[in-house]
Amino acid sequence: MIFATFVIEREPLRWQDLPLAIQGWIENAGAFAVVALAIYGLFYLLHRPPGGPRSGLQRLILGLALFAMFTGYALCGYLYFFPGRTPARGLITRSLRTDALLLGASGALIAVLLPFLIDLTRLRWRRIWALAKLSFKEAVRRRVLWVFSALILVFLFASWFLPYKPEDQVRNYVWVVYWAMAPLLLVTAGLVAAFSIPADVRNQTIHTIVTKPVERFEIVLGRFIGYILLLTMVLLVMTGVSLLYLIREIDPDAKFESMRARVPLYGELAFRGKSISVGREWAYRGYIPGGPGSQERAVWTYQNLPSNLASKRQVSTIPCEFTFDIFRTYKGEEGKGVLCSFSLLTSNWDANRRTEFDLAKAKGSKFIDMPDRRALIEEAYREIRPNSPKPTDADIQAFISSKEPGAPQKLIDNLISEEFGAFEILNKVVVDYHTQSLDLPTGIFKNLQKQRESQPKPAADDPGELTIVVRCDSASQYLGVAKYDFYILDDERPFWLNFFKGAAGLWLRLCIVVGLAVALSTYLSGVIAWLTTMFIYIAGLMQDEIRKIAENQSIGGGPMEAALRLATRENIATPMDNTPGRNLAVTTDIAYRWILRQFLDILPDIDRLDWTEYVAEGFNISTTGTLLLNTLVVAAYLLPWAILAYYLIKSREIAA
Repeated sequence: MIFATFVIEREPLRWQDLPLAIQGWIENAGAFAVVALAIYGLFYLLHRPPGGPRSGLQRLILGLALFAMFTGYALCGYLYFFPGRTPARGLITRSLRTDALLLGASGALIAVLLPFLIDLTRLRWRRIWALAKLSFKEAVRRRVLWVFSALILVFLFASWFLPYKPEDQVRNYVWVVYWAMAPLLLVTAGLVAAFSIPADVRNQTIHTIVTKPVERFEIVLGRFIGYILLLTMVLLVMTGVSLLYLIREIDPDAKFESMRARVPLYGELAFRGKSISVGREWAYRGYIPGGPGSQERAVWTYQNLPSNLASKRQVSTIPCEFTFDIFRTYKGEEGKGVLCSFSLLTSNWDANRRTEFDLAKAKGSKFIDMPDRRALIEEAYREIRPNSPKPTDADIQAFISSKEPGAPQKLIDNLISEEFGAFEILNKVVVDYHTQSLDLPTGIFKNLQKQRESQPKPAADDPGELTIVVRCDSASQYLGVAKYDFYILDDERPFWLNFFKGAAGLWLRLCIVVGLAVALSTYLSGVIAWLTTMFIYIAGLMQDEIRKIAENQSIGGGPMEAALRLATRENIATPMDNTPGRNLAVTTDIAYRWILRQFLDILPDIDRLDWTEYVAEGFNISTTGTLLLNTLVVAAYLLPWAILAYYLIKSREIAA
């Protein structure tokens, strides 16, 4: 059986990446702002519409913004075409070019945002809320909610078509439930939002609103908020019903392994020696060879581990879990895995004390079978940690009354690891693609806590607080590891709460669909707005494939080169002759890839908002990390669309 095999091929978003993401957002949004200003400038020269900045301060801000835009982009262009000739000069040039690009993009954004920000001061929440309630009631009167009754079919008949092993029950149910909710909600949300404003314009019911003292952008906000409120209520109900459906009659093994919300602590993976490619097409894992003579190791390094790991009792352990891949060069013993050894070393570990460490382990093995637990703990403290204080009465009583299995061995391991800052697990059988666990002594983390108290700030060359070294002991076998294959289990959260967090990812996707549909419907017809929304959403799902084409990572070249190879029956891996036709195809592909790179900037990253695998595999969705950070990303993505909707509905002739 395979449990909790969690694969993360893309690095999750992190808070430390936020400044760089903001810079990228400003640069991309600034580029589109320049295009918008160019279109407006051309329109202004041809028609000279009334309006514009209404005060001297506004004119000054607009003038400074335009000056910054022209200066920044002009300097960026100059540095791009005339870079430095020396490496040091080139590095300075790249830094200046980045700053110039940021200056130009910021100026363009300020110029575009100025009217938008001024009109925001005229918005009134009372009017927006009234329009939101109106949109809510209109959607209910259209009997949109009847569409979601189709989910009942999934509850009634899904189990007929889900052959599963008992241990896969929770995983399959989670995938089916989320898969059923997503298209129902997303398609319905797109239809309702895309046809709202065009229907009002066609029926002329919008005239009764725009002729009142209501800002046009308040209509857009009211529609968005009203539909999001309705869909949020529907999503909550559907998620609650789905959870009740999921937790009924669950197999005990599946419940124990999958109905969890693990809080993992991941380290940074590096290889001593180098990882080896075993010829597998999926390059997610690196492989280290096994055997006594192998010097390759997989090393996980941890920094800033939580201090609560050191607060456990003397006979407690900290669990960690791992899922490794095994590549066999020969079949081996039937049904058996390979042997691996795990070494945990803190930064306090002194390799010169290796002999003392081995001697302490030998002494500790003699105490385990002592029947008198009081004598055991006192003797163990005296022999293993002679320079440390004796155990307190509370420690002795806790050990004597402990009912945990293997308490004497856990005590010895804790004392040795706390004294030396090291712990070893030798010759553990590792099975291919099975999630297995190790029990780490809390003494390791108490040793770390002592180091923090004596040296609050780590040294500049400190490799890490805790290092976990894994080696493969079976000769002629290869052990495949990835960064997220090994983790320390810090805590566990309720499964039901994690299930609702998974639905929050669908809610963020709903916000994207509704925001796109409402923004596009301010100028396009309902059908075109819905089709455009679905096109952008589906293209966002295929963002990785589009990026491969845009970055020329596809085998066989771009579309024109591939078409030429097909026409001339050339092999995709064979270099083509330098002919005029080939040069034309390559040049066309360069222009095509440039267009694709610009197109990528308007696509939402949908895959990052699908958290089904977290729930299905039993891993907690971080509230402050995954949930909050992705919410900010979605808000940043929708902001330019909101600005576009503001200008589109403001420029549209609806009523005199």
